[in-house]
Amino acid sequence: MTLRTQRWLFPLFLLFAFALALAFRLPRLHERPMHVDEAVQAFKTGILLDQGDYCYDPEEYHGPTLHYIVKPVLRLTGTRQFKDTRETQYRAVTAVTGALLVLLFWGIGDGLGRPAAVCAAFLTAVSPAMVFYSRYYIHETLLVFFTFAMLSFAWRHTRREKVGWAVLAGLSAGLVYATKETCVLTFVSVLVSLGLMEAWTHLMDRRRLHIHKDLPSKHHFFPFVLGCVTAALLFSAFLTHPEGPINAIKTHFISLHRAGPGGYHEHPWYYYFKMLLWTRHDRGPWFSEAYIVLLSAVGFVWILTRRGHHEAPILLKRFLAFYVLVLAGLYSAVPYKTPWCVLSFLHGMTLLAGVGAIALITLARKWPFQLLVGGLLLAGFFQLNEISRRTNFKFCADRRNPYVYAHTQMGFLKLAQRVEDLANVHPQGHQMLVKIISPHYWPLPWYLRKFDHVGYWDHPDAHPKEHPLDAPLIVTCPDLMEQVSSQLQEEYQLDSYYPLWPEEFVVPYIQKDLWDAFMATRMNPSPTTQPSLNRRNES
Repeated sequence: MTLRTQRWLFPLFLLFAFALALAFRLPRLHERPMHVDEAVQAFKTGILLDQGDYCYDPEEYHGPTLHYIVKPVLRLTGTRQFKDTRETQYRAVTAVTGALLVLLFWGIGDGLGRPAAVCAAFLTAVSPAMVFYSRYYIHETLLVFFTFAMLSFAWRHTRREKVGWAVLAGLSAGLVYATKETCVLTFVSVLVSLGLMEAWTHLMDRRRLHIHKDLPSKHHFFPFVLGCVTAALLFSAFLTHPEGPINAIKTHFISLHRAGPGGYHEHPWYYYFKMLLWTRHDRGPWFSEAYIVLLSAVGFVWILTRRGHHEAPILLKRFLAFYVLVLAGLYSAVPYKTPWCVLSFLHGMTLLAGVGAIALITLARKWPFQLLVGGLLLAGFFQLNEISRRTNFKFCADRRNPYVYAHTQMGFLKLAQRVEDLANVHPQGHQMLVKIISPHYWPLPWYLRKFDHVGYWDHPDAHPKEHPLDAPLIVTCPDLMEQVSSQLQEEYQLDSYYPLWPEEFVVPYIQKDLWDAFMATRMNPSPTTQPSLNRRNES
């Protein structure tokens, strides 16, 4: 295939991969319950939407980029209030961002090799983890997107030496910093990998590189300043909260303390690789992205054993090989681990896997063997497609799915529907008073966003003593049921136990009159299976 033909087919293949990425990411976004983190982030976005205010918190919630990107999208779709937003609006933003990752391969096609870039683009489009967390309203997909944009634009700048590419790289770097505090691992990996690339080039090609001297100083300084200004504007909520940039620095010291050993999120160093290579629980289906991991290992070895002959593309490949190695090592070394963090270096693995796929075909030499290798690679790709469908649709909230982590249970949606049904028969509708008495209740605030009178207390004793605890609807947890029951004065119907998180439940108390009105709306109401509670009679 001629170089001219490759250039013509390359964008066409990327468009096909982009369409495939959208086909995996956009359907049925509303079906999975909101994860706790999704609900919290949506709530923060809701404050920005309703009040036009954002205040960066160095302790929690990550950076502001996610919220400032979603707000105009909500406005453009005609949504003016948080209570009118829907799951699909939030998740569609990260889903489309995940698909746009595929188009960024255009920027490094001449460095990675266009056939390898096409393979990597299709792997990115269908990778179970890349798809799964693109369908989450969290920061991770944006972090990967802006990181890849930064690297792609920087590469384009080295090829053309135009300041415009440097500006885009600097802007992307600022957005990386403003997205999530784990960006520090990304920046450290970039710097370390540049040094390792120089050292490896000297070892393999007997040539010393001096990257920091190759470009004019203004091409270093201006992107750096632009990145800092971009991040500062976002963290300061466009100069309305001047303490934001200071807190953006402070957060790294807080994160350093939190990343240490101990706590629910502590996992062994091999956690991410075990999750990627093979997972099977309770006689359920198996999940694996070993196809990508093994191909990336082939690509890694292939890259580091090639001599560069002073060509720029081999330098990019060496940089990417070391970048993935260092970034994966840093994430594995940190005791604090959550599964979505795997995206940062998994995306890098897809780049190496594209190189690895082409390397295997090249090593086959003769066309019959190349055809056989190509067929096996295609079969593995279709198998990865099937695993991705299983991961993202059939088992999207199932604990046997390795990417489902402390997720809201599907049964919780029944509680959300029950609350709406009660509001439909209550005289005040969504003005109905609702009280949540539990230390654990997220993502309930998301599902109660249409209700104007909702109170939250960790314990019945935290409720104001001058007011009775009674309300048309009270939601508590099993551990507090006895204390809640002892303080109720009205007659209540105890509803079912609803799953919240794994091994966490909530229980609604519904005023008897409201319960009777609700049951009257049923065509064939069934007898209650739970006893009603009348505190006045028992006292």
